[in-house]
Amino acid sequence: MKNKLNLIVIGDLSCSTTRTYLEYLKDSNYKIEAIWLVYFQKKYDLKNIIKLFIARFFLKKESLLSNQFNKLDYKFKKLTKDIQNELNYKSINFSNKFEMNSLTRKIKIFNFKDYNDPDLHNLIKENKKNTFLYTNGGIVPKNLLNDKEIKILHIHPGIVPEFKGSDCLLWSGLKSGNFGTSCFYMNYKIDEGNLISTKNFKIKKISCLKKPLDNDEDELVYSAILYSYDPHLRASLLIDTIKNNEIQDLKKLPCKSQDNAESFPYLWMHKEIRKQTLRKLFL
Repeated sequence: MKNKLNLIVIGDLSCSTTRTYLEYLKDSNYKIEAIWLVYFQKKYDLKNIIKLFIARFFLKKESLLSNQFNKLDYKFKKLTKDIQNELNYKSINFSNKFEMNSLTRKIKIFNFKDYNDPDLHNLIKENKKNTFLYTNGGIVPKNLLNDKEIKILHIHPGIVPEFKGSDCLLWSGLKSGNFGTSCFYMNYKIDEGNLISTKNFKIKKISCLKKPLDNDEDELVYSAILYSYDPHLRASLLIDTIKNNEIQDLKKLPCKSQDNAESFPYLWMHKEIRKQTLRKLFL
């Protein structure tokens, strides 16, 4: 029998974290309230309206996530597969269709500019008896997060409050020697929401990255790591958090406020520092 969770995954269709979360939830035999697959668009023009119409009525839902991956560059796709083949985590073939009906029958497709879209606000407020899982899509505005009845879970790469902000997968690896993840309820500040759980991971060396790094393809490596390594760490903590608490109502997970007095957000890592960090961490 599947364990039912009052969870709605707000899944950015361009983000591999969406697929990874869903794979882990499915493998752990969970059933969730709904999946909202979202095209986050910078502009809502006729082209994007047509794209949404086709996705809703002509494309099979199980193909939507794999379609996004298959549009990517061949070299990138190969590297993401090679990375996963070297890891001991679940290997996800992003090219394959993904059957979502085993997780929920409520699968909907939307087109929103970002989290400031009033239609998305209304949708969340209409369903606020559930917990929402953030995958991507930009900054969630203060007026939404200030509603005490709305609970949005976020898994962040880095142990907060020490590692919050941008590029914290790399910053935490460089500064602490481990990769960390944190699960918290989002608030309007940067990664300062009430903390639910954390987890540390040993950094795994990945030999297939040597050739592209030697060829100065660090941008390729960086993108592939974020696509095919980082999401596994996040999904692992999500499942641990659910299992360890054994609470079906995810709005009521035990949490505590963070001590942020001496902590400042990290900024995006400079390209030269990032290039050196990738070699140090993974080779």
